[in-house]
Amino acid sequence: MVEFLNWTNLVFSRLNTRFEHSAPEHILAWGMENYGQGLAIGTSFGASGMALMDMALALQPDVDIFYIDPGYFFRRLKT
Repeated sequence: MVEFLNWTNLVFSRLNTRFEHSAPEHILAWGMENYGQGLAIGTSFGASGMALMDMALALQPDVDIFYIDPGYFFRRLKT
């Protein structure tokens, strides 16, 4: 487990260094090139999620998008 965590830290450290000053569109394009149909965008329809969704759809119109419900959007009906 420790080896996996060390590997994970190394990989994400390298990605952070690589993309630290990159535009979001470049990061999304990299993800789409490397993960193809395995890439999905999550949003709860906040401002940043809407911007990310717009960028992703401009790059790949059939990108998968999933909704995260933070519990603030829809009133829950009592049963």
